[in-house]
Amino acid sequence: MKAKCVCNRSQLKTALAAFNINKAQQLGEINATGKQLKIANEELSKTIKYLTEKGLANEKEIKTLETQINDLKKIEVKEIPFATSKIDKVKVEIQGLEKKITDNFQPNPAPLEDRRSMLQANIAEVEATEKTKVRIEELKTEEKKLAAEYEELERQISLLEKFTVAKVEMLEEKINSKFSLARFKLFEKQINEGIRETCITLYDGIPYGYGL
Repeated sequence: MKAKCVCNRSQLKTALAAFNINKAQQLGEINATGKQLKIANEELSKTIKYLTEKGLANEKEIKTLETQINDLKKIEVKEIPFATSKIDKVKVEIQGLEKKITDNFQPNPAPLEDRRSMLQANIAEVEATEKTKVRIEELKTEEKKLAAEYEELERQISLLEKFTVAKVEMLEEKINSKFSLARFKLFEKQINEGIRETCITLYDGIPYGYGL
């Protein structure tokens, strides 16, 4: 009886050791599988993000793929068989999703074209505004220049009129110096300091024929 007991204990010990070894192997495979799935899902998520940012992904199909990825994430690792073929099957499924993204997602340039057209219109508007501002400044400068020229012409005209008045007064004085009784008023001064031709004969300072 004692020998039989020792044999049973020996077998039990061997079985327990084998169980522990198998358990350790299974835990290692669980960890490895979990890490592989995590890496694969992260890479797939990065791919979706990249295509979304580049405007290459269809929003509806992206959501479908994200749902599939989330379903993969929900799988309990303990439910995954530890056979290599099962792990490979999951890898193939993930690779299939990645290929679907690459093959089926066609770029849609329309939104980008619309955005570019809008930006080009904004640029053209800004450039037109800047050109208008430049032209306004040019016109202001030209206006100041013309105003200065106008003032100079006004000054020259005023000097010319004063010179003409002085010359006319000298002419009248020279003509009237030849007469003792009558005087001649050839020009009349205006309010604006200009002159107007009159040619009036004066007698004792009174226009000849005035009051007759």
